[in-house]
Amino acid sequence: MRIARVVATCRWLPCIFRWPKNQLSAFGWRIASLTRQFCAFTRAGAGPVQAIFHRLDGVLCRMISQKARYALRALLYLAARGDSVPVQISEIAEREKIPRKFLEAILLELKKTGIVRSHRGRSGGYSLGKPAKDISFADVLRVTDGPLALSPCVSVMAYRKCDDCFEESVCAIRKALLAARDATAQILESRNLATAAAQLRRSGAL
Repeated sequence: MRIARVVATCRWLPCIFRWPKNQLSAFGWRIASLTRQFCAFTRAGAGPVQAIFHRLDGVLCRMISQKARYALRALLYLAARGDSVPVQISEIAEREKIPRKFLEAILLELKKTGIVRSHRGRSGGYSLGKPAKDISFADVLRVTDGPLALSPCVSVMAYRKCDDCFEESVCAIRKALLAARDATAQILESRNLATAAAQLRRSGAL
C-alpha cells in the first residue's frame, strides 16, 4: 500500500521531466532535479512529497501568457511613437500582428490601471498613460498575469497560505520560491518601456 501511494504521488514526473532542459529556466530545472532526488529519498512517507509535487506541477508549467506578450508589444509600439501621441487600435493591431478584438480588451484593462489612456475623435486612439520610463515590465505583467510570485505563499500583493502546506516556516520549496520572486521582481521592475523601446529602435525592430 505504501509503495502504491509513492507511485501515485510521483505521477507528475513524466510531465515535468519529459520537458527539454532548454525549455525550463535554470531555476525550474534545478527545482525539478532536486525534487526528483527528494522523491527518491523519501519513500517512507508520501504526504509531504505529494504536497510538494502538487505545488511544483503549477510552478514549472507557468509561463507568461500570450495576453502579456501582446500587451508588451502594443505598449512598446506606443512608447516608440511617443508618450502622448495617440495611435489607433487598427494601426497597432496591424503593425504588431495582434488580433484586434483581443487588443481592444487588453487596452481597456491597461486603461483601468492608468498604464494607457484613450483619446476620442477621428484622430483618437490610445497613448501611454504616463512616461514610458515610469512603466516597468513588472507593472504590465501584474495587470495581465497577476502576481509575479510563483506561489501565493510568497506573494507580496496576494499572499495566501497554500492549502496543502504542511509547515510554512520550514518549507524548502517556499524558501526557493521566495528567492525566485525577489530575483524576478528585481529584473522586471528594472526594465521599463523607454529603455526597451530604445533598444528596439537601435536594432531596427521598431
